Amino acid sequence: KMETINDHEMKLLGVSTNFEKLKQVRDEFAPNYRLWTTIYNFMEAFKGLKNAKIPSVDIAYYESLINLNLKEASILKTLIPEEKLTRKALNDLDIELEELKQDFMPVLEVICNDGLQDRHWDTIQE
Repeated sequence: KMETINDHEMKLLGVSTNFEKLKQVRDEFAPNYRLWTTIYNFMEAFKGLKNAKIPSVDIAYYESLINLNLKEASILKTLIPEEKLTRKALNDLDIELEELKQDFMPVLEVICNDGLQDRHWDTIQE
């Protein structure tokens, strides 16, 4: 796209803009954009869980979503240096995902079990 703009500038003005700085800024910003997009998409996906009917929750979907985001967080750790402020958000995301995987998903699997009967729910409520 930059080349196209440069071509138009040369034809119209006889000079072209040096987009090297823009490319450098875009390249430096890319991991941060990827992080915020990952966080946003993950939060949007989990919003659906709040309104879901318990027996119909697709456990495999949420497990794969957590695992996919853990992989993405691992990749982002190689792209975002420790000293960057966004690294804290990345570390927080990683912790949250691990807690969901270790603590929340096993509970969700139990309460979404089709074998639970009214007497089980009575015990759970107590």
